[in-house]
Amino acid sequence: MKKLLALGKMSSIFQLLTKAETRIFEIMEEYGHGDIMVSGISKANFSEVLDAEDGQFWYKAKIGWEDVDEKSGRTSKVNQYFLVAANGVMDTCERLEGYLSSMLTSFDIDAVSLSNVLDVFPLFSEETEEEPIPDNLKPVE
Repeated sequence: MKKLLALGKMSSIFQLLTKAETRIFEIMEEYGHGDIMVSGISKANFSEVLDAEDGQFWYKAKIGWEDVDEKSGRTSKVNQYFLVAANGVMDTCERLEGYLSSMLTSFDIDAVSLSNVLDVFPLFSEETEEEPIPDNLKPVE
């Protein structure tokens, strides 16, 4: 049974990778001609992607804050990683501070580094049409 579950998880991972490869090929066909090789696809640990039209590079930023467990009273450090389009490290910090200004807790920008990401293609575009509601469901009024 365990092997069957592991195989099911692996097949769903391979299906995701196949979808990602297909999507990459479709996007890259618009930009150029010739052979395209996908050398590897891996999952990234970014919590959010902050895109900006004028951002020339993609920076990886590590944000940290203290979280307090109300029951035990212990504090723990929570880290999140952001991918930010910016023109420099200071620009990245300014964009992060502006984006996270509504957080109720204080945070630290622990690290900012230039990432190896060249471009980001959103999964959903703004031009997508809404899917029709199936016949067996009614909209909530």
